[in-house]
Amino acid sequence: MLLRSARDLTAARGSLKRLAESGSNLHLLDSAKARAVEPGLNPERPRHAAVHLPGDEVGNYRQFAHLLRAAAQRLGAVCCFQRTVLGLVAGPQTGLPHRDNSSAGAAAGTPQRTTFDAIVVCAAIDADALLRPLGLRLPLVAVHGYSITAPPRLLDARPHLGPAAAVVDEKYKVAISRLGQRMRVAGDAELGGRLGQHRAGTVHTLHRVLDGWYPGCAQQGQWQGWKGARPMLPDGPPGAGRQRRTGCVAGPGPRLQRLGAGLRLVPGAGRPDWRAHGRHRRGRAGPQPLARLKRHRPAAGLRRRQPAGCRNDTGAATASPTSR
Repeated sequence: MLLRSARDLTAARGSLKRLAESGSNLHLLDSAKARAVEPGLNPERPRHAAVHLPGDEVGNYRQFAHLLRAAAQRLGAVCCFQRTVLGLVAGPQTGLPHRDNSSAGAAAGTPQRTTFDAIVVCAAIDADALLRPLGLRLPLVAVHGYSITAPPRLLDARPHLGPAAAVVDEKYKVAISRLGQRMRVAGDAELGGRLGQHRAGTVHTLHRVLDGWYPGCAQQGQWQGWKGARPMLPDGPPGAGRQRRTGCVAGPGPRLQRLGAGLRLVPGAGRPDWRAHGRHRRGRAGPQPLARLKRHRPAAGLRRRQPAGCRNDTGAATASPTSR
């Protein structure tokens, strides 16, 4: 974690205290020691301090998903891809109407229905549309994040060009990670907007942060951009719980607490001890019963509470990472 100023360090002290209380191994470093850990850092970029977490790791979402699928298949799971889920059917036999989009001929697009003992809904922002007909309204809002990815430049004269592992610019909430033979820069939290519309200012910020800390480290002509929607609930933790009348178990996503929250939270979202021992209000430890969401208004009310002036050129409300 790179801290540009004393103000950044002051703002981060609460998070650092919680990390230390949870048992995380962390060290506060001065500028010189930070460069010893990350020798590729720009020596001309001023930095007040840094926080080193030697036990932290970098995760690749796509690779994680592939490994998770393979592990599930080894345990007997059957994965069906290229299917459109048409809804959920409640009753003694919980049903899932769906349509196969991969086949050709007369069978193409023909609706089918498969029954299950129970259905776990992990459909991100689309979970609301699936569960609403069953009487459960989720105050979900889409939070869009951005990333840019490119291969690093390889120069014999500069063996430490680019990040050695992963760093986070605490001021801009931008993460810079090395993923094998690629580098990824990710950040921003945009409420509303559309997936196909990328804000030029956000992409420029990602490039500017990378070039500030690691100038000239990427192959400029090979950037790949990404924008994705992440579901957010208004009060913090993920929601998980069985809907007794429907035979469905819902697991909508967590609030955007920090970059990469999904990869850290989702694997534990189904643990019974998380659901049973989750604390209330600010001390919540994990997924909470979905009944708590009844007191929240729809997601539109969440947008109205955003700070004035946080609007993009499409008219949709946005929130920069520094204003969360």
